[in-house]
Amino acid sequence: RQEVLELFLPLLASPYPKVREVSVETVAATELAGAIEPLAQLIAAEKPGSGFQAVNGPALVGRFRNRLKALKKRHGN
Repeated sequence: RQEVLELFLPLLASPYPKVREVSVETVAATELAGAIEPLAQLIAAEKPGSGFQAVNGPALVGRFRNRLKALKKRHGN
């Protein structure tokens, strides 16, 4: 799981929204605490004017928030 996390964390900065979406799901699926901060940073950046050429829509960002919430709960945050 750690290896998968390390492989996918850089993809959270991808300019492509679909790559970021799949990366969020993959990183969250590792259930490792190391995913919490990068996911929080991505969620904060998923808005127009953030530097991404295209952002994910509100429904997907809501799903990202759910994944983050589950990770935090799992790790007592």
